[in-house]
Amino acid sequence: MDYKEEQRLLRQLFIAINRVDGAYYLMARALGLNENKLAVLYALSDGEAHTQKQVGEQWLIPKTTVHSVVQALERDGLAEVVREGRTREKILRLTPEGERYTQALLGQLLAAEHRAIAAGIAEYGAGFVEGFLGFSDRLTRELDAAIRDIGKQKAAPPGGPEHTENRQ
Repeated sequence: MDYKEEQRLLRQLFIAINRVDGAYYLMARALGLNENKLAVLYALSDGEAHTQKQVGEQWLIPKTTVHSVVQALERDGLAEVVREGRTREKILRLTPEGERYTQALLGQLLAAEHRAIAAGIAEYGAGFVEGFLGFSDRLTRELDAAIRDIGKQKAAPPGGPEHTENRQ
């Protein structure tokens, strides 16, 4: 496949990702939430133990924002923060009231997701999810490396390191 075709496919993929992101943004607004609160509630709704750090990293939300959302959820009696063991990290979880609230709140969202994934698997097979996850991991690694390179270039002297000898 040539470069131009790869670029065309990437653009189609990124447009699709933006459409999905936009759909969740609009759903958050329809539910009366901002997208960060929706993401935190969604993250905690799986019944698993999560730390602020994990939620922030998985959902690309700054730790301070996760903390603010969780504080608001705590004030409303929907979430709790507990220290388990000797770790500094605190576990976030929904209270029973928070679980009921979140299940009711996310009901239509989860039903829509279920219909979409079921139709996608029926049409393309479960491999389309694994394929996208693999692409996401590869792209993230490549972009992380590019970001590090950009940081190194910014730290280099003007004109690049190869020109430092000519300045003497």
